[in-house]
Amino acid sequence: MHFSFVDEVVLEVKAGNGGEGINTFRQERGQLWGGPDGGHGGKGGDVLFLSQGRLNTLFHFRGEKVLRARDGEPGGRNQRKGAEGKELVLKVPVGTLLYDVKNDRLIADLAEEGQSIIVARGGRGGRGNARFATPSRKAPRLRELGAPGESLRVRLELRLLADVGLVGLPNAGKSTLLSRISHARPKVADYPFTTLSPVLGVVETEEGGFVVADLPGLIEGASTGAGLGHDFLRHVGRARSLVYVVDASSQNPRHDFRTVREEILAFSPHLEHLEQVIALNKIDLMDTGTIHDTVADLEKEGLKVFPVSALTGQDLDHLVAHLSHLTEGSVRVQGKGTEYEGTPAIYHKPVVPLTVKAQVASADSGQDAFVVTGTRVERWAAMADLEEEEGVEYLHRKLTAAGVIKRLEELGAKEGDTVAIGATEFTFVPEKHFRPRDARPSRVRR
Repeated sequence: MHFSFVDEVVLEVKAGNGGEGINTFRQERGQLWGGPDGGHGGKGGDVLFLSQGRLNTLFHFRGEKVLRARDGEPGGRNQRKGAEGKELVLKVPVGTLLYDVKNDRLIADLAEEGQSIIVARGGRGGRGNARFATPSRKAPRLRELGAPGESLRVRLELRLLADVGLVGLPNAGKSTLLSRISHARPKVADYPFTTLSPVLGVVETEEGGFVVADLPGLIEGASTGAGLGHDFLRHVGRARSLVYVVDASSQNPRHDFRTVREEILAFSPHLEHLEQVIALNKIDLMDTGTIHDTVADLEKEGLKVFPVSALTGQDLDHLVAHLSHLTEGSVRVQGKGTEYEGTPAIYHKPVVPLTVKAQVASADSGQDAFVVTGTRVERWAAMADLEEEEGVEYLHRKLTAAGVIKRLEELGAKEGDTVAIGATEFTFVPEKHFRPRDARPSRVRR
């Protein structure tokens, strides 16, 4: 089966919701209603990414809509806690960068084998009514629903890990060069853009070896997206050194070199600090005098020039020996680990501050409405059991303590107005008139 090379995808991930706490009471022989014994719900499953060396493409994520972890299970009688939801482990190639789409914030750079990070945390399980029993309230009918799991739109960007990157214009002979010095077998043909995706090859040496990436050919304007543009250039930044493969038989080899170098530096100026050499390829097509003159002309650019023939293998040993010295024989060959070890890192989404604002009309009812946002208050509303009076009263007390009720009154909220907190809408009741029965939700959209 053939898998295309895919190096960028956008996914929506959703952690599991927490399980509900329950309202139950002990039922013993001779006593129909004992004390509260409702157990807590289980935590929802997390969503985490794990880097694996045996992967080299993001193709397996193509076409995915929403990837979800399992929800936690509800609590049980006798204070039994519900089972936790199973985490969702998403395996990506080593070298994958994760970005929060909402703010384009870099979440993690999984540049090593076995790195993992939780990008969406499962919701906390709701507490059962046994948790709310007190000496003055021995039979509470108060419990919590499970907290919603976090959701996130995440952009995955793969940047290949290689010691050496082969760069050059189309048909410069990069693929043939890679096939000669390594075990890689890239597609080779006599037409532009033979290589449409990066190809990795391991070059074995007495010192150990190094990894070479054959990167798609550049054209003028690639740094602004022309040709394969950014689809290629993002992979250059991972290399430790660059080899500019120049066709010795072209009309102006030095101009070809400058074209490629200018595009690379326009994309990322810091790449100028990488170790760089020139491989003057296809010398089997030229006479000795022309080769000597071309090498002398290219050396004016301040880089070491290696005249080689990828087709015949002429003088490739000199180039390989030099690259081995530059990379110090360090092979970036990844293992085949399947599980992460240790504690994963955690991405903490930015906390949404508490805000209370008036809205001209509710989209559903056409009535005036007030919108309350904030990480904490939205979680409170989502976990409140608004079908029970004690649940309504409990939420109202928390909103009062947080200053939400006072702020609503300052904005002109009147009894009967609609208040929306996250996915929950209910009718507003001023503090001095509050009775739990009056504050039942008018609509609940969970």
